[in-house]
Amino acid sequence: MGRKILIKLFWCSLLLWIVAAYQRERLPPPSFVMEPLLQEPIQLPADDAQTFRARARKHSYEIMPLFSYELYGMVVSRHHSDSWFDYHHEQWKDFLNVADLCVIYADNLRSNVYQKMRFSSTDYTCHFRWSSPGVGEFFNGKALSNNHVLTNKPSLIKKIKKVRPGDQIYMKGSLVNYYEQNCPECLRPSSISRDDEGQGACEVVFLEDFRILRTARPVWRLVYYLAFGLTCLLLFFLLRIHEAIAWHVARLRGASQALQEDGGLPDEAQDYSQDHSQDDSSFPPGSGPDR
Repeated sequence: MGRKILIKLFWCSLLLWIVAAYQRERLPPPSFVMEPLLQEPIQLPADDAQTFRARARKHSYEIMPLFSYELYGMVVSRHHSDSWFDYHHEQWKDFLNVADLCVIYADNLRSNVYQKMRFSSTDYTCHFRWSSPGVGEFFNGKALSNNHVLTNKPSLIKKIKKVRPGDQIYMKGSLVNYYEQNCPECLRPSSISRDDEGQGACEVVFLEDFRILRTARPVWRLVYYLAFGLTCLLLFFLLRIHEAIAWHVARLRGASQALQEDGGLPDEAQDYSQDHSQDDSSFPPGSGPDR
């Protein structure tokens, strides 16, 4: 009975984990959006800025500031450069670009169009699509930015690692061009306009400040981790029970096989036991075989 209960609990916790994995990634409704996110990014010329160097994982990078940059927005997808399937950053020795954050703001939050769309991120690229007709009429490509985030500060990296879709963020820094010191021809330029599209339209931001202003779906995120832990724990117990049952079955089979190899009970004892069990039912009450 206990094993059946554990199996049911395991499937329930696994189902809850799957549901929570979906729910925690859903973007929040417009009523959840903070007022500062309805404004455009703030971009000002960095006339007095000087080229400087930054180091990351024993590599030096030349950083050329272009504009100061501030952005309030909602993260709709993100990509971490140290993901196991990301080989481009390792190949190009680009360890300063710690993450790409695809962010929407202003018109795309006012119109609620984002809830009818799907967003995803891969190396250096933000993808978005929709299936409902008419969505394209409301979506404003100028109110979306794919930000290549540069920093070598552990405190900022830690904050960026916590970001998930639906979180509302504030970032401040500089739009920059940069390259790895030993590869000047590998220059990566930043977009400095909201009107461009396609390749080269991403903002390259060297961070000075980064904050998560409001976290989306915190309850579902907690449920996700609790359900995952419970599922793993129940699976562990079920495997141990299975191993114990398998051990006892193997032991019984071994004992039975050993008994058969030893010849079992003597033939006379087996015959007597068989006769006794058969004759016992034929004796009248109060009588029995001679002893």
